[in-house]
Order: sequence, then structure tokens, then C-alpha cells
Amino acid sequence: MNRSNLSWLLILLTTVTAYELLETILCADKCKSKCKSYTTNIGTCYNGKDLFPNDPSWSSFDISDEVDYDAQELHRFIFSTDDGSCGGGFPTDDFSIPLNICVGPFGEPRPWGTLRYLQ
Repeated sequence: MNRSNLSWLLILLTTVTAYELLETILCADKCKSKCKSYTTNIGTCYNGKDLFPNDPSWSSFDISDEVDYDAQELHRFIFSTDDGSCGGGFPTDDFSIPLNICVGPFGEPRPWGTLRYLQ
């Protein structure tokens, strides 16, 4: 590989963004049965209805997640937008959820879940 190609390769490698990921496992019965797994990016805005179409587990509102590594909690921010932009200024709702334990109930059809930070 010549020096010019090596330079471009280094530029490409330094511009690739590595996303932190959250795995959300939602279940019908206290994290024991009828579970479904979802993977989303941490620190970026997303819309669950766009990522997981026709899945009633997700609302139509935009979401942004942050992880408090020391407290082992996920901080979820809900926005009034529904286009994956998290626009409109401040979130309209927010809450914290402990990581790595079964929590709930949320809404149907899978009201219980475990959230895990994927490194």
C-alpha cells in the first residue's frame, strides 16, 4: 500500500463513528416468556415506530437514551416529535431505568423488560 492510500485509510478509520448500543428485551411475563429483543443506539435520537414498524411496544414519540455508568441506569428522554429528530427543544418527559434487572410493568403487549448496555 502506498503512502497516499495509507493516508486515506487512516482518515476513513478516524471518521467512522462507533455507537454505543442498548439492548432492550421486552417480555410478556416478568422477563420469563414471549420475549423480543431490540437494539438501539445510545446518545442519538431515534423513533421506535420507524425502527420497529408495526410493533405495538413502541410509541410514536422520539426517544434519546443516555447511560449513567456509575449508577448503572438508563436515562430516557421522550420528545413530542415523531420524525427521529428529537426537535422542539426540551424533552416532554424523562425517566430513569436500572440496567440489567427485570423492570416493569410498561405497556402491553410486553410489559416487562431488561435493558442492557452493550459495549
